[in-house]
Amino acid sequence: MKLRRTAFVIGLGIALSGCAGDQLTDTVRTAPGGTMGSLKRLGQATMESGDYASAAGFYRRAHQENEHDFEAVFGLGTALSRIGANDEAAQMFRKALVLQPGDPDTRRELGNVLIAMGQPSLAIAEFEAAFEKNQDPRCLNGIGVALDSLGEQGAAQAQYRAGLKIDPANVSLRNNLALSLAVSGKYAEALRLLEPIGRARNATPRQRQNLALVYGLAGDRDKAGEIARLDLDETAVRRNLVFYETLRAMGDPRKVAEAVGLRARAAAGGL
Repeated sequence: MKLRRTAFVIGLGIALSGCAGDQLTDTVRTAPGGTMGSLKRLGQATMESGDYASAAGFYRRAHQENEHDFEAVFGLGTALSRIGANDEAAQMFRKALVLQPGDPDTRRELGNVLIAMGQPSLAIAEFEAAFEKNQDPRCLNGIGVALDSLGEQGAAQAQYRAGLKIDPANVSLRNNLALSLAVSGKYAEALRLLEPIGRARNATPRQRQNLALVYGLAGDRDKAGEIARLDLDETAVRRNLVFYETLRAMGDPRKVAEAVGLRARAAAGGL
């Protein structure tokens, strides 16, 4: 079935109302580890299922039980970032860093949120500090996204390539490198990177639409439309083709990077 929108959000909802909510509360109270442990386990389970709103609710209750519990604070910050509540998420991550100073995962997540908030320079400092601790290539990915949003495509691409040296199979790094190359007009190399990802049997709609985007930026309307139609209806395809032409006419890599989502992409599920 064709998708009618270009946003792809897949989640597993858990309804909590009426008697079911009462039963859940009883379970939380009686489960091994007490209320606090149960709430955190429920938060983790719903987070892993993709139900970030419910996860935020469980972690918030855990945080209310003990506001100095690192796992509850970090979990709440992560869930909030996934639902786009970035200001509060940043507050939680900063609180988590007070509880566990220098924690690299917290600093990386804070960097993701800062990018989403339009503060890439601050984000870079967080990613760099995290990378010094654990050499996680996702930190280099974050630095690259931040640099792309600042219009520094060459420096961004160097970060993505450094990350790929550590983790050559990292799809996010390859995808972001390809989009950055496309933004800076290096379409052939971008397509060499994206073709295997976007045309793979297990490719996601987003990955296919990124490939369509690069073909659109390169001026190949036929291929852009062909790939876009794998997921979108004809109205959406035509709208996207107009969008690609608008991007091509901008002539400003920084504006193009912002328009295609290199600025805000980091918060959607994390880097």
